[in-house]
Amino acid sequence: LSLERGGQLMISADFKAKPGVTATSTVVHTDQNYFTSKHLSVKMASAIAGVPGATAIDLYSFKLKMEWPSELYIPLGTAVPTKNIKSGGDSFAASAEMTMHYNAATYEDLYFNNTVQAIGVTAQNTDVTIGTAAKPTIYIPGPKVRLQTFDIDRGLNDVVTQKVGIKFEFSKADGYMIRPVITNLLASV
Repeated sequence: LSLERGGQLMISADFKAKPGVTATSTVVHTDQNYFTSKHLSVKMASAIAGVPGATAIDLYSFKLKMEWPSELYIPLGTAVPTKNIKSGGDSFAASAEMTMHYNAATYEDLYFNNTVQAIGVTAQNTDVTIGTAAKPTIYIPGPKVRLQTFDIDRGLNDVVTQKVGIKFEFSKADGYMIRPVITNLLASV
């Protein structure tokens, strides 16, 4: 998931699957509701309960990456995969990168002090209504994150920016690392 100022929210995914079965499907296309840079907000607080009331961070760009490396298991004597197995044990990882104007040492201090924070990433298209009041939304909470990298760009005759790398960690108290929630037109699968 990535977004830059003035752009559209871009999502890409890689899939691995076992061979399917022959079927006749009727494809139905619904309206596409886009998320642009005006629809994204990223907030951080000391606890996940404080994220909704926190001030949105003024960003130039935001990237989120979730990965769970796996490989297809093909047993000897066949060419057909029988299952998809994780590679590398419990190696699910989530990370993010934010680029923003450097106007205070807030994120620099969080990085150097190794301070645990909570994050909430919300993409909500407020221009569209689903039913009577719902809005197309992607909400991604992370109850325990740390700033893993911090870099300042002080280019000559340029605006000073900071780039922060974020690592999501499992929160034992909350029972999850990252939990995307999507609100859209699809009622059931």
